[in-house]
Amino acid sequence: CFDTECAQDERVVIEPLYWADKWRYLAMCVAFGWVPVGDLSPDKEPAVWRGIWAAHALKRAKLVLNSAATWPVWWRDAVPVVTFACRLGGGLVVPILNFGETDKVKVKVNLQACGISEKNLRAWAYQPLVSERRREVGAVSGGVFSCELAMEPGFRSLTLLMIGRKPLI
Repeated sequence: CFDTECAQDERVVIEPLYWADKWRYLAMCVAFGWVPVGDLSPDKEPAVWRGIWAAHALKRAKLVLNSAATWPVWWRDAVPVVTFACRLGGGLVVPILNFGETDKVKVKVNLQACGISEKNLRAWAYQPLVSERRREVGAVSGGVFSCELAMEPGFRSLTLLMIGRKPLI
């Protein structure tokens, strides 16, 4: 997924095929801003439509190619949590996936490593596959934002941490 996203030409739309499961495919489409394809009949549950909408909103996001942008970094820190940062407008979206055994995840975002220098930013958490609710998780002070999020393990609890002046999605 990361190799594909890094090499993506912004003039091209990625439409990954084979929607064979309930949440994994949609969570990965949302996290990387790819266009979900398949049976999109009106009888899909609201969580699926929220996921599709979030994926389309993240399509414009640009992956931050700096491993210092977020913590933890699963391949460096040997933890079952995936985080990475995407620039969206004047803010950031950090997709977070929890594959551990606990329902609490600590995350840090280094704004300088992400190329963000704005002040007076706030942060919200959004789990599009769980609820339409966006909850504020704090203000950004200094160059690093830290928080602990409640999120069950698994693809369905994909959490989008949004940092900006208002929720970005």
